[in-house]
Amino acid sequence: MTTAPTESDTFMKLSEAARLLRLDRWTLRQIVREGRLRSYRFGKRSFRFRVTDIQEFIASSAVRP
Repeated sequence: MTTAPTESDTFMKLSEAARLLRLDRWTLRQIVREGRLRSYRFGKRSFRFRVTDIQEFIASSAVRP
């Protein structure tokens, strides 16, 4: 379950998260639009991703035998 961000949370830029997930930035934006990954707005045009949300997304997206 995703909770509200706190001061101790670490955030990643869109380009950093896309690189970590090995996705194109546009694909990552689509995943956010679909509601599969939470993003946070920093300013008018800037989005950030909480590292814990990225880790949860990776875990939930893992292929299980």
